[in-house]
Amino acid sequence: MHCNEQRVRTDKLLRVLLSVPMQRADKRGLPINAVEALNDAGLGYIAAACKQAGIDVTLFGWNVDYDLQTFRAKLLEWRPDVVGLKVFTTDFRAARDTLSCVREVLPGAITVIGGPHPSTSRPEDIFAEFGGLLDFAIAGDGEQGIAELLGLIAAAGGKPTAAAVAHVPGLVYTNEGKAHANAPRLDANLDGLAPMDWSLQQPQWFGTAHGLDNASLGALIMDSRGCPGRCAFCLCGRINGAAPRRLGLGRLCAEIEKLVTSYGVRSLVFTGNSFMSDVEYVRELCRWLISRRLGVQWSCTGSYYVRHLKEKGMLPLMRAAGCSLIYFGIESGNPDVRKRLTQPTTLEEIAEIVRLTTETGIRARGYFMFGFPDETVQEMDDTIRFAFSLPFDRIGFAVCLPLPGTLSYYAVLRQRSIERIDWGRYDFRRPKLLPCKATPWQVQLKIMQTRILKKSGFVRRLYGLVQGEPGDASTGAQMRQQD
Repeated sequence: MHCNEQRVRTDKLLRVLLSVPMQRADKRGLPINAVEALNDAGLGYIAAACKQAGIDVTLFGWNVDYDLQTFRAKLLEWRPDVVGLKVFTTDFRAARDTLSCVREVLPGAITVIGGPHPSTSRPEDIFAEFGGLLDFAIAGDGEQGIAELLGLIAAAGGKPTAAAVAHVPGLVYTNEGKAHANAPRLDANLDGLAPMDWSLQQPQWFGTAHGLDNASLGALIMDSRGCPGRCAFCLCGRINGAAPRRLGLGRLCAEIEKLVTSYGVRSLVFTGNSFMSDVEYVRELCRWLISRRLGVQWSCTGSYYVRHLKEKGMLPLMRAAGCSLIYFGIESGNPDVRKRLTQPTTLEEIAEIVRLTTETGIRARGYFMFGFPDETVQEMDDTIRFAFSLPFDRIGFAVCLPLPGTLSYYAVLRQRSIERIDWGRYDFRRPKLLPCKATPWQVQLKIMQTRILKKSGFVRRLYGLVQGEPGDASTGAQMRQQD
């Protein structure tokens, strides 16, 4: 697998390594961590902000297959002053091991984490979890926060004082043993971000693992941030804000053009939950793609704005513009569970939209979960029946993990009378701390049942599930988006 070892040299002495946790070659044994080699738009924009601030940047993305021994060698070779990790809660143990490695090899390096875990966790929990391995965390949009923090580190020649960092957006830090959190920055104008530097994450380093089932070179591209949804299992709105924010159409089109002409990309995945938030924006993008005749295939998610797919002529226009796949995060097929989860769309509407999508010639992929607060085995059975009743191209089932800040998380704390979940001991493969009325073993049985149903048409017919003919679509990228 190709590895990015290109570095950005400047006159500045400050050296920064941005990375994901070193876990893949260490074989942590967690299926949720067996991620595909996909580019990371979030880290890409953080790297761009660092470069714009005149910082010397190295980026290790999801294509890096280092074990901790190799990582140690790279740390000794490059000797970064600052190491920043993007942390999902499901990667907690690997992140802790990576930070421990940094502390061991470069005890003077300053460590920073960002991403979903620090954006949704309580400040005091973050430092309790990582202990002396961590200097700072950044919550929410991290571009401005990391640039300001690095400027203060460069000026101080090391770790700045608590007083100096008291106004850095989104920064989580300690002062006299107490954790503090500055208000996060949620950039209203995404066009104000430093342009993505694709030389740090060249698409050819990541292959064709983009979920579109073809062999063409692909890339994940950030089109928007934010989500107004208040789903009980998801904190996307807390991480990136409730208001949808989009890249300007001109900038998005320019980025697509560059990926196609400079890097040979032919498949795109629009990652924003708010992709469908502005109908006219999507129409204009589709018209541009049709007029440019770039020959790209692309996918997106309906998410909170799934109803917009019913707008007159929308699906046929998207199909003509190259849309070949839409992801549907439906989560539950039981109306009572969906009501408790504050899901805005009825099951009848979802069924209608999925059928309209497939009738247009666009494949539909459905994603569902088990283990919601107070969910029963019978309600899980309703989800299975609903999932297999629709003409999905593929279906993915997963356990709803009690991730920090979610309704599931606080339900577990109440049920167990504990102050926080110890992620260092949490078994993400077979989670035992779940807030549902079913036992953990019953939840695992439901997962096993869906695997059998997906593989066997005969078993589906025995269960009376004959309308849909799905397969298995659970890629690492989609699983990471649960956090």
